[in-house]
Amino acid sequence: MGPNLNNPAQILINVCRQLLVLQEERNRADYDTASSFSRTEVLRLVGDARQAVIEFRTLPASGEKTVFLLGCLFGERLGKNA
Repeated sequence: MGPNLNNPAQILINVCRQLLVLQEERNRADYDTASSFSRTEVLRLVGDARQAVIEFRTLPASGEKTVFLLGCLFGERLGKNA
């Protein structure tokens, strides 16, 4: 069974999880010189990123949506300057 796209909380969870996976893979690409990516793997990651954006865009505009995304992107760094 796939994610419930009628549940905003579940959409946010899915998007955040995908952002974390994509960040890990980017770090692997940038810093693990022994690592390589197949074309298939790269296309899958790009598709996953696109799907996360599509899901995120289904949510209505709100302050919570913005704060959630900022939290996913900046994590602990967001609170240090508050």
